[in-house]
Amino acid sequence: MIRSRVGDSMKDYRDLALILVGRDLLARSSELVNLEVAAVEFETEGASVALRRIKTSTETKAHWIGPEAAEALRVWLMRANITVGTIFRSLTKSGRVTERALDTRDVHRSLKSRAVAARLKHGAKVSGHSLRVGMAQDLAGANTDLAGIMQAGSWKSVAMVARYTERVAAKRGAVARFYANRQGI
Repeated sequence: MIRSRVGDSMKDYRDLALILVGRDLLARSSELVNLEVAAVEFETEGASVALRRIKTSTETKAHWIGPEAAEALRVWLMRANITVGTIFRSLTKSGRVTERALDTRDVHRSLKSRAVAARLKHGAKVSGHSLRVGMAQDLAGANTDLAGIMQAGSWKSVAMVARYTERVAAKRGAVARFYANRQGI
């Protein structure tokens, strides 16, 4: 399943896991670089991840990642032979996994280079926060209620979720509904 979606380099496997796990966790890059193997419990249809929201809390809470992210993570850990410690690690130029954890700049560079390589419309604007914002927008687009989005991202402020999802909300707002009803859509 994963093989058909990425190249065969260690960087490809690491970056796929980084992107899918980060998105499902609505994680900040600072949370991804601190994620440890002991925090992950694989299950049949995904994985439970004990994540500490570094910016907003000192307590660790369970979060869920779906089957695609769990499989990408499982493959990365197996191929990298990582059984303890930090999950997302640096690679040498030859692709060998090191003991050094990625830092937030590494996450930013990986996301940006993948977005530019994929020729995403706004690829040059991708940042370490893009996975968090993107999943919040996808959840809003899937009609997830505000409380559900806030819980998933551990937001305490409605204002932040509203800011991240404002474009999605505008497309479903009063004016958009007015024109859709008028055109019989």
